[in-house]
Amino acid sequence: AAFRLAVLLAEAGDRQGAIDGLRARVDAGDGLAADRLAALLARAGDDRLRRFGFTVGGEIASGPTW
Repeated sequence: AAFRLAVLLAEAGDRQGAIDGLRARVDAGDGLAADRLAALLARAGDDRLRRFGFTVGGEIASGPTW
């Protein structure tokens, strides 16, 4: 349901709302939401989460963190 809501928000032009909704699920430990967030961002042209993951501080990494 979280992913479907994110898709609907993104389609309605509220990309940030979609990201925020999925990010809240990610912060709650939802691994599927993390995958869905990465897919949503990649479709929008930002594949950093898919490629590099999160930093220790919880931000989307801009490069390898390993």
